[in-house]
Amino acid sequence: MGFTVEIRNRAAIRATRQQYVPRLSQMSSSEYFSVERTNDVLVVVLGRRLDSFAGAELLTERAALLDEIRNPGIAAVLVDFDHVEYFDSMLLDTLCQTWRHLRERKATMALCNLREVSEEIIRKCRLDSLWPVYPSRQSAIEALRPKGA
Repeated sequence: MGFTVEIRNRAAIRATRQQYVPRLSQMSSSEYFSVERTNDVLVVVLGRRLDSFAGAELLTERAALLDEIRNPGIAAVLVDFDHVEYFDSMLLDTLCQTWRHLRERKATMALCNLREVSEEIIRKCRLDSLWPVYPSRQSAIEALRPKGA
């Protein structure tokens, strides 16, 4: 009986939390993440600086992003680093959280437009073994497109 109550409480907490997390695509302005949709690929365009010092705004946008990627119509997420000047472990954790949610439903993820320093960080963390890295958004989208489409 106690176990059932605990599960119900978790579901209620999750439902309540989802009520308060705005969709990233509905936010009036986004300093850290913006999203675009290309068929079943969600393109996440990163802002210039993504670090732990950003505070509550980054955490709110991160929660909205993680909520956005739960959409079952999304077969792949492409993270575009084109504008990124600086990031820290907060972004690395966000990438890992995104990957965890995608992997649960067998969706894929890729990165593109990494500058030399960003690519070196991804490589040293060995995250390039999890996600392919493409030189451009277009090449990534073509690679993520289902075969025969």
